[in-house]
Amino acid sequence: MIAVFYVSAAIAIAATALAITRTNAVHGLLYLTVSLLAVAVLFFVVGAPFVAALEVIVYAGAIMVLFIFAIMLLIPRRAESGPDPLARARRLAVPVCAVL
Repeated sequence: MIAVFYVSAAIAIAATALAITRTNAVHGLLYLTVSLLAVAVLFFVVGAPFVAALEVIVYAGAIMVLFIFAIMLLIPRRAESGPDPLARARRLAVPVCAVL
């Protein structure tokens, strides 16, 4: 178990360093999620499985998903050009949904 502790600690430190140094915000958040999961493994190894479960559920699960959603929502996309490839499907979706 001591080897798992040291490997998880190394992963947590490396992932946190990568989260800080990334210029892409989404990549930084994914590294932060890996770091939080590694910390949860650390909690589990030292004998705190409830805290490890809370770490995964609350931080890695809920808050990281919220951060990723906010970043995806706030980062502007480049303008799309050309005709809409789904125009026909969108016109067909309204009557299909009404029938369902």
